[in-house]
Amino acid sequence: MGDGRGVIAITPDKELGKTLRIALTAAGAEARTVRSLGELPRPIDASLVVLHQVEPDEKTVAEIARHLSNGTQMIVLLPRGDLAATVAALRSHDRVAGVLNADRIRTQEVTAMATRLLFGDIFGLDKVLPWGARIHSMSVGSYDDKTAAIERISEFATSIGVRRKYRESIEQCCDEMLMNALYDAPVDEDGRPLTHKRPGRGRPPLAEQDRAVIEYGCDGQRFAVAVRDRFGRFERSVLIRYLDKCLHSAQQIDQKVGGAGLGLYLMSNSATSLMFNILPGVVTECVCTFDIGAAKVELEQLGVFRELVDDQGRLIGGPERVGPFPVERRRRPQATPAAVLASGAAEETAAAAPAAEGKSPVGGGLSFALAIAVLLICGGIAAMIIPRAFGGGSEPAAAAPGAGEAEPSPPSPVPATAPLPSGSLTVRANVPGFITVDGNPQCYSRPLPLEGCALPDGRHHVHIYGDDPLVEHSFWVEIAGTDVVRELEFALVEARPGYLLVSADYGPSIRRVAFLGDGTHELEIVGEDTGKRRKLTVPVHEGQTVLVP
Repeated sequence: MGDGRGVIAITPDKELGKTLRIALTAAGAEARTVRSLGELPRPIDASLVVLHQVEPDEKTVAEIARHLSNGTQMIVLLPRGDLAATVAALRSHDRVAGVLNADRIRTQEVTAMATRLLFGDIFGLDKVLPWGARIHSMSVGSYDDKTAAIERISEFATSIGVRRKYRESIEQCCDEMLMNALYDAPVDEDGRPLTHKRPGRGRPPLAEQDRAVIEYGCDGQRFAVAVRDRFGRFERSVLIRYLDKCLHSAQQIDQKVGGAGLGLYLMSNSATSLMFNILPGVVTECVCTFDIGAAKVELEQLGVFRELVDDQGRLIGGPERVGPFPVERRRRPQATPAAVLASGAAEETAAAAPAAEGKSPVGGGLSFALAIAVLLICGGIAAMIIPRAFGGGSEPAAAAPGAGEAEPSPPSPVPATAPLPSGSLTVRANVPGFITVDGNPQCYSRPLPLEGCALPDGRHHVHIYGDDPLVEHSFWVEIAGTDVVRELEFALVEARPGYLLVSADYGPSIRRVAFLGDGTHELEIVGEDTGKRRKLTVPVHEGQTVLVP
């Protein structure tokens, strides 16, 4: 990100712009607002861009992303809660780290999200709940531990008066997060998922250093739960692909052993916010919050945040710790089990007493604590401004820094400046699946074959994916006033009855897998009844199916 903390907020709404300036300034940023894309500098030299979309438009996101300097990320504000639009915004470009809903905007959420992206130090519920809220913690390493943890969290929610319908949502999200941490995330010494050796509940408890940690707490309005594993295998693309499948595919339920598709979809429909904090190869943390006072459950926030590290792999946001755990990074951070977390976690960890965990109260979270302090000071101001952001008010109660900027009359909704379509893409293949072209809503999650999808001039990244057979393929295509046609012939490898193919990403659950072109591939098969595994070298040819073993 560099040393600068400049943030640009783009919104045609004058009152919302002032609200955003307050929230971003509370995060320690030098914030300014512009009313339209035409006012943006080229290139966009900022640490963070916040885009308010009056109407969802992936082209606008892609146009802004084209002009961002290296490392700059984006937050997108959508006009209202809509899971499909939220997923589309996150997918529109890999620079989009988080999506919020403008119709129920909370200044503290904008501040917290901006702080994560600008300063790092993202792990732990103390970054989500305000100072003083008690945070409880448990170590979980087996199915029995998981059951006990969910029961304990539900009892706590009952004791503080959380209604039954929200307790059920909390229990469901806890179960999904813990199942992933216990059965999908762990890997062996070779970096392969343990589900390959013995899937499901029959696997022995995790080793002490591999146990997951679950934290929970409540500030009276929001109930929050976080589950952290020490493997760091979660990927942003997996979240988008699974949610996209559940939203648009006729077969929503992922039948794979260890598959997390339906679980992510259920969580996105059960929580107020769903966030993933990652340090690849080191730690993954999933955080769900629940507005226990809302009339209905509605996802207001979705985001994937990467911890900031320097060139030597050291954490920028704080000391070499992830939550309450010290981290030992290897020289090659891309190695899968690249961290060792201190064994266990202290029971009943209080955020107000970090010394009990051996954590300095002023360590890496100082910047966040200062930001919260500023936010509390500004709280009264924000409370008066927020109602006016969506329809009324005369003069604002106060103006944030940067009030000297020009205030032109409100323009029409933010225009998209991407060039008009002047070509098209056609993709046909011998396998079923879905296709997406980055940044183009007309070519978003379309089933194969894709016929004549209009694209503007330029270079486009195309993704093809499917589940039966397993297909994961991408390529670039150049459009220059032309109609491009791609005919793809995949070779198939299919397991005979009684066997399954082994995949490092999906567990021993694949019946068929597709490869593009002729070649030789190393595969593993596992007997469904015996569990025995063996490696095979399989030659494949375009358009043909090979049965194994």
